[in-house]
Amino acid sequence: DLQGYIEAICDEKDPLLDKFRAQMGKAFPTESRLHTPSFYSVYGLGDAPNGMHTIEDGKYSGVTTSAPCERFAPEWAQTSWYRATH
Repeated sequence: DLQGYIEAICDEKDPLLDKFRAQMGKAFPTESRLHTPSFYSVYGLGDAPNGMHTIEDGKYSGVTTSAPCERFAPEWAQTSWYRATH
């Protein structure tokens, strides 16, 4: 989740975090952030042994982010976004 990722890497006191949240609110209003109560993933096995992860209230922004496949990893590592966030 993009918003969760940004919140995890930013200091809560960073003024840019508030600006980010404001823009996310404009682009993806809270009332439009619909989702199922859980999702399946083999990674981490979630909060249940069957791999189902519960989505906490307020923890889904409707936008995701991910790293590209390994084939493009060297190019991705050269982007300004990668250098600024890793």
